[in-house]
Amino acid sequence: MKKLFKEKRIINIKGAVMEPIVEGRPAFVCQEGGIFRKTSNVLTVESISTDEVKFETENSIYFLTLISPPSPRRCIKFLS
Repeated sequence: MKKLFKEKRIINIKGAVMEPIVEGRPAFVCQEGGIFRKTSNVLTVESISTDEVKFETENSIYFLTLISPPSPRRCIKFLS
């Protein structure tokens, strides 16, 4: 029997959002250590606490712990 839904990866990261997380668009996060991450399109966004956000994309479920944003020049490595 075929699986109808693929299991999504759960990703826990610390970082700062580079622009608001909006349903229907990718999220842009500068992770701790200067790694820049662009996600697939966001499906849902949920605030867990004042410093934690849960959002689901087409491929993964993210738990993002918010930290102070670094300068844009420090966020240079790229992950997608």
